Amino acid sequence: MLLRYVEGNPVKADLESSTKDWLWSSHREVISKRKRLLIDEIPLELPMKWDRYVNEPLTDKEIERLLQSIKRQSPFGDVKWQIQVSNELGLESTLRSRGRPKEAKDGIK
Repeated sequence: MLLRYVEGNPVKADLESSTKDWLWSSHREVISKRKRLLIDEIPLELPMKWDRYVNEPLTDKEIERLLQSIKRQSPFGDVKWQIQVSNELGLESTLRSRGRPKEAKDGIK
């Protein structure tokens, strides 16, 4: 989703009607419309019809997840990967809720 967000920015900003038309984007390399100069191979399989999918706006839920990751400075990805990377880099606190844990109704935490 993050690659989709980045590559889709020219369309979101109304600079182009399609991501493949934005000359300064890595998208043209990803879809093999230009020789790879800027980026390495993508380490995951992109969805079918990536060229069309990247032009679709992100859903409110996708934007919320992305903004939460930015705000908390937490790794962005699926939950299992987030936990693994957070443990390796000492970022566990970025995944927990902020503040003191709430007390249970019976007074036990």
